[in-house]
Amino acid sequence: MTFSLTNRLKESLELLPKTQSLLDIGADCGFLAISFEKKCSKVYASENKKGPYNSLVSTIKKNDSSVIPLYGDGLEILPNDVETISILGMGGLTINRILTKNMDKLKNIKYILVSPQSSIHLTIKTLNDLGYKNIKGKYIFETRYYPVLLYAKGKEELTDLELFFGKVPFNNKDENLIKYIDSEINRYTNIGYKLTKRNLSMYNIFIQAREILKVDESEREK
Repeated sequence: MTFSLTNRLKESLELLPKTQSLLDIGADCGFLAISFEKKCSKVYASENKKGPYNSLVSTIKKNDSSVIPLYGDGLEILPNDVETISILGMGGLTINRILTKNMDKLKNIKYILVSPQSSIHLTIKTLNDLGYKNIKGKYIFETRYYPVLLYAKGKEELTDLELFFGKVPFNNKDENLIKYIDSEINRYTNIGYKLTKRNLSMYNIFIQAREILKVDESEREK
């Protein structure tokens, strides 16, 4: 390989279970899709814009990879043999659009790996509504905090805070999740920061979560 993965992409690869076939939606230049070949018998990678698609094809050729490039939008081009999809590095609203625009195509999808950059709770709610449960997950710091969450077919009940942050990282008292919550509390309480009604609601969610996730410093160091 002629590239190295960022920490967030490495963690995404680690969370992925071994699977027969996978579609990486919005694969960018294809580094992660090529790395997915370690765990998948067949990997597809898609882009819906010509520039990124051409870059994807070029990376695949340079690395003598067997990844199959696809040009098109979201689940519209989902091959029939795919059982796992990954959607990383997009906003939560974009991920939601991809998942809900062609919901019928999810019937054979066993696993969904997501890493929303924003509106995290909306993506979590959508996956829960679609009949997927969070089985693995953690928060990663890479200039900012991102969740990486793996979902599998199945129903689960979620508390409000599990819905907001992700069930697995919340119940595991994920260290980076705690740091993310602390950073948001500091941001909202910063001098001169105007707390609108919405901001106050968000602030209260972070305060409530921090109270539940209290961890002794000695416990963090273990």
